[in-house]
Amino acid sequence: VSSAFSLSLNPAQVTSGDVKVSIAWDTPTDVDLWVREPSGETIKWSNTTSGTGGHLDLDSNAGCSIDNVNNENIFWPPGQSAIGEFEVTAHMWASGCGNPPGPAGASGTVTMTYCGTDSPKVVPFTLANEGATQSFKFTSLCGSRVSGNVKFEDFPVTDAGLGASAMVPVR
Repeated sequence: VSSAFSLSLNPAQVTSGDVKVSIAWDTPTDVDLWVREPSGETIKWSNTTSGTGGHLDLDSNAGCSIDNVNNENIFWPPGQSAIGEFEVTAHMWASGCGNPPGPAGASGTVTMTYCGTDSPKVVPFTLANEGATQSFKFTSLCGSRVSGNVKFEDFPVTDAGLGASAMVPVR
């Protein structure tokens, strides 16, 4: 056990929805989060909102303006996410950001939350230098969920023919 110490935190509020992808890293660098949705459109720093409603709502350390949040977030509001395969890319825009002695790279985690049996998925990444990328994929089925009760009209067979109908649940 160590003695107590103070730690300043820079919280940032982000939004979530049917699909949410966040990245967090460990160095004062500009790591970018890119998400290519099933339509082929990519959300990133230069295209912050997609035609389906996906939105980059946190862009940390943009252009090496270090804010020490070290996190980025892209989300789709409930009911607006596309169905299909998404590709997530961690991209090292600038290593060190001109702050010598700057770190050689960055490492952290990408968290992908979506409608699927293996969600949420948390994967580690390491970007060694400027321009480095690492990509991950997931398939979201948010638009294909169905819930409710289904019944059918049943006519039991009797000696006299068909009996009175009854609505019974589908098994």
